[in-house]
Amino acid sequence: MTARTLPTVWQLTPGQRDATRCVWCSTPLDHNAVHAGIAVGYWGAHNRSVGVYACPTCHGGAK
Repeated sequence: MTARTLPTVWQLTPGQRDATRCVWCSTPLDHNAVHAGIAVGYWGAHNRSVGVYACPTCHGGAK
């Protein structure tokens, strides 16, 4: 399985930034969400990076 490149923080929807939606398919997340990594983003010198989460289906590579 190859790792997917995460989108930047600027490409995320509000739900993806708030960790309530899957970073890949935007389905609502529940208690079995999996940490997918960190979406990186800077505003000048300010780090705006956030942790993003995936649903088990997307994290498992089924999509």
